[in-house]
Amino acid sequence: MKKLFFVTILIGFLFFYQSCDDNSVSPVINDRISKFIESQNLPKVQPYKISFFNDNENTAVFRVKYGEPFDCSAGCAYSTGFGLMHNNKINWLTFERLDNTDLTQMTYYDIDSSETYLLSDSFWNNLNDSDEWIYRYAFLPVLVKDEDIPLNVLYRITQDLYTYIYPYLGELLLSNKNVISSKEIIALLANLPVFQGDAYYNVREKAKGILNNM
Repeated sequence: MKKLFFVTILIGFLFFYQSCDDNSVSPVINDRISKFIESQNLPKVQPYKISFFNDNENTAVFRVKYGEPFDCSAGCAYSTGFGLMHNNKINWLTFERLDNTDLTQMTYYDIDSSETYLLSDSFWNNLNDSDEWIYRYAFLPVLVKDEDIPLNVLYRITQDLYTYIYPYLGELLLSNKNVISSKEIIALLANLPVFQGDAYYNVREKAKGILNNM
């Protein structure tokens, strides 16, 4: 009886794992992602993985490994592309590059302020729950560098720096001309908390200088 129970649990686990690994989203989403990746001419592309999807919103975030393996003595690592599909748009968010593949011809996702789902707390929270790395290191930088993103969205991102230490994102915020013109956001950056090691020192000092000249 115990053996039967164990086998049942194991089968259930394998089914769950396989259903996630098989990219169990609508055929339309799968087809569009497959065709997009094929069109990019990346070398030695591996099967892509869905990190997040919402069929109702016709949205998916995916990752695909490509190229030659690296450091296989520790378990092979590969260059990886991270992409976003939403409605009729699909493009790259960023690449984690380990090889010398020419990426100069690649184009990247340009989030429009009308794409309200991509700017919503619902999408952000669910993406963060599904894949925190993509949310923080692939998706948020795209938003912060985009000068079409509304200030209230950039303000929300800035507030998050108070609880999640991310100096690079602070630097990106200061490179956005709309942020530099927003006294509210600059004030937030100028008063970022001092954590051990003071990772925000440079961001805070630059923001203070901008604030003093406003």
